[in-house]
Formats: sequence, C-alpha cells, structure tokens
Amino acid sequence: MEVICWIRHRLKSLFFIRLFYSREQKGVTAFIFGGSVAKGMERADSDLDGMAVVSQREFKYREQHNELTEVIQGKCIYEGGYFDVKYITKDFLKAAAQKGSEPTRNSFYRARVMFSDDPEIPDLVTKIAAFQEDSDISVVSGRYQLDFEKWWYIPRPLVGEW
Repeated sequence: MEVICWIRHRLKSLFFIRLFYSREQKGVTAFIFGGSVAKGMERADSDLDGMAVVSQREFKYREQHNELTEVIQGKCIYEGGYFDVKYITKDFLKAAAQKGSEPTRNSFYRARVMFSDDPEIPDLVTKIAAFQEDSDISVVSGRYQLDFEKWWYIPRPLVGEW
C-alpha cells in the first residue's frame, strides 16, 4: 500500500508541475520529465527531474543570470519532494539527437514529454534516447570496459582476496 501511495504522490506532483510550466511559466515551450523516477530506478527520497525547453533568447538570459538550473519546492505533494529543473533549447535537443554522447542519451532514456507547444519535440526526445547504429561501438564498449576495470580492480584490495 505504501508503494501505491508513493507512486500516486509522484503522479500528482507531475500533474502540478505540468500545469505550472504549461500555464504559469512564460517562455517554456515544452517540459520533459526524466531522471531516476522516469527510469523506474527511484528511491524513497528521489527528487523529480525535468528539462524545460526555452527559446535561445530566454536561454541566453538565464545563462547570463546563472539561472540554467532551478530547484522548485512546493509543487511536490510528498514530504521532502522537489523538482530539479534544467533549462535547455530545441537546438540542444536537435544536436543531442544527431550526435549526443552516451551520457546525454542516457539522460533522455525513458524521458516523457509532459507538454509541448512544438510538435517536433516529442520525436527529438525519442531520437536522443535511441542507440545510434552508426556510432563507433569500439569507442562505446571501450569506455564501458574501462569503467568495468575501474570497478573490478580498485575495490578488490579493499575487500580482501576472494
């Protein structure tokens, strides 16, 4: 029962943030829900992550005023809940869909467009998360091999011989 309440609270919170960005925040053309909760990997204390798509002009303004990220409290209906929002542009989404790094692509895995005034944005979000068939798999597998080797060799002396 507790898990059902937990899910219900997050869904209601997403409904409220969707309304906030679609009606109250001028200049936001789309809101994308992502992060651990969207991926189904959340913990009880997980925040809700989102990306607000804004115009180039709005992005430049926010960049000049150091406002490209924002923590929004008071829109989540569960204790300790908050939104962690990053401001991005459609040009960023286009570039990420064409040549995004694996970490960038992973940040859009299972992301959901909560609302969009631009019909191209949902398709861009889907393309970003897709594995790139034409990418150099040796680079990707090499990067993950290095990560695996770091995990395997570094902890071993700390836990003793197996």
